[in-house]
Amino acid sequence: IHEIMRPAAARQKASDKYVGEQKKQLRHGYGVYTYENKFFRYEGQWENGLKHGHGKLLLSDRGYYEGTFVRGEIEGHGYRVFGVSGSSYSGQFCRGELHGQGLFRTAGGEQYEGSWVHGKKEGSGILTEPDGSVYEGEFHDNRRHGEGVQIYSNGDQYDGDWVLGKRHGHGMLRCANGTIYDGQWRGGVYHGEGSI
Repeated sequence: IHEIMRPAAARQKASDKYVGEQKKQLRHGYGVYTYENKFFRYEGQWENGLKHGHGKLLLSDRGYYEGTFVRGEIEGHGYRVFGVSGSSYSGQFCRGELHGQGLFRTAGGEQYEGSWVHGKKEGSGILTEPDGSVYEGEFHDNRRHGEGVQIYSNGDQYDGDWVLGKRHGHGMLRCANGTIYDGQWRGGVYHGEGSI
């Protein structure tokens, strides 16, 4: 019974370590907390025993998050480095997920700047690929979906409709050699009425 009634901060395991300010036996103010499993270490602001305010969560894979915490959750604006992949994200978060406006960069050179919903590209954005290709338009479930303009690395440009990552619907393809196709597309290829 005594264990259940003690505050959460006081119930931490003997191998967990906290060094910092406290208020009423709870972590409160600035402090550093090292978790028993050695996978996490948090440096930053606390309020009533919860991460709250600006802080940095360090991970054993050399990744980290630095930014805003609200009542123990990654929430608001922050910067995240993914240790294994080397990718990074700067932008808005909701409950630890990429959510809102943000810029995501991969170690391989791909970059996406735009809208995120629950960790996925959703809404308007600009995707720049390592080969120099650029897509500006709508996304759904991490794919080009809706209206958008794709400029390919060879100089070709497509301006039109996309469905689940493929040219689909009405669109115009202007090739670098001067050829223009204006018409219908299906599954990424010419389909139906159109003119060259």
